[in-house]
Amino acid sequence: LRPITALGAALPRLSSFGGLEIRENAGLALASLALRFGTAEPTPFGLALPGPGRWIAGQGVAALWTGPDQWMIEYEGRAELDFAAELKQRAPGCSVTEQTDGWVAFEIVSRAGSRPVE
Repeated sequence: LRPITALGAALPRLSSFGGLEIRENAGLALASLALRFGTAEPTPFGLALPGPGRWIAGQGVAALWTGPDQWMIEYEGRAELDFAAELKQRAPGCSVTEQTDGWVAFEIVSRAGSRPVE
């Protein structure tokens, strides 16, 4: 087996469409975090976990609320590491599940201001 990126290449792809640029972000690590009954809400990597419909970012790390007492934690540049184990150490008593290989992250950048992405 050969590892490939989401768009089928050995390395992350970058494509341009007019003023837009889209790039695979193969370095983004993802893990889900869920509180167990009676567990205090942690502050993994110094993040105060966000409430419903919210997202919060820190230094290379971010958290997205996904449901009551549940979040998706992302960390840039950690996809090749055991991110779930690292998060589990910082959130004792919580349920943590590796998600990196189950999702694709794309960075979309406009070289023509905000109009192409509105």
